Amino acid sequence: MKKTADPHIHGGWGFSFQREEFGPLEEKLRASGVVFAIPTLMNASFCELARIGEAFLHYRTKNPDSIFPFLRVEGPFISPEKSGAQPREFILPATENNIREFLSLPGIEMFTFAPEIPGAEALIDMALERGKIPSIGHTNATYPDILRAYQMGVRHFTHFPNAMRGMHHREIGALGAGLLLEGVHLEVIGDFVHLSREFLRIILKIKGPEFSLISDMIPEGPSDSPFLDPQGNLKGGGVPVAVQAEKLKSLGLSQRELERLSLLNALSFFQSRKS
Repeated sequence: MKKTADPHIHGGWGFSFQREEFGPLEEKLRASGVVFAIPTLMNASFCELARIGEAFLHYRTKNPDSIFPFLRVEGPFISPEKSGAQPREFILPATENNIREFLSLPGIEMFTFAPEIPGAEALIDMALERGKIPSIGHTNATYPDILRAYQMGVRHFTHFPNAMRGMHHREIGALGAGLLLEGVHLEVIGDFVHLSREFLRIILKIKGPEFSLISDMIPEGPSDSPFLDPQGNLKGGGVPVAVQAEKLKSLGLSQRELERLSLLNALSFFQSRKS
């Protein structure tokens, strides 16, 4: 069984991190070869996030060798225009009080944010000062917005480039920024649906095998394809990282390159950022 990492996963096999089902999910993930995974929470109220965070810390105390290092959240300081499957009612302005309260929530060490929102610079400063990992995503940011966050030290993009401003030849947006900037860590859903085969080839041509595959799997997974809402919009991933790596063989990648995309790149980024 090949070892993989999954730095962005919400649940699977009918279990959900939102419901604090850490034990059953770790058992399933370990059985499928996953050796490192970051439980990812949907945007929710601070009260709910605190409850889940406390439960996670209790789980970690009882299971010190867990494959789960910490929690991450897709929000709350994101763009309503690019909210995707994230509940809009829990999107908050990046006021000083909101930032301080959010960064004090237990167990949460990583979050997705939109760098164009008012207060983003204070959010970045306070997060990095506390050792948190801010990740660009669910954003309508322009390239200058992204560049400002990058110059402040932000180096991660959430499910690139889904739920981000696309590229135009006069304003390259978040998509162009991710491809252009050096030393950023892109997480990518390589299921050939969230991103087309051709776009994956573009990423590989520009960046090489420097990104990380993620499943973004929701509790309904695993599946051979991602999940859609009744309107036909993507509402979450379903394809495990190991299956994505098999799909990417068709792009001519070597076994070593696939190992980097499915395991080594993620381990390198998160071990260096949290060391």
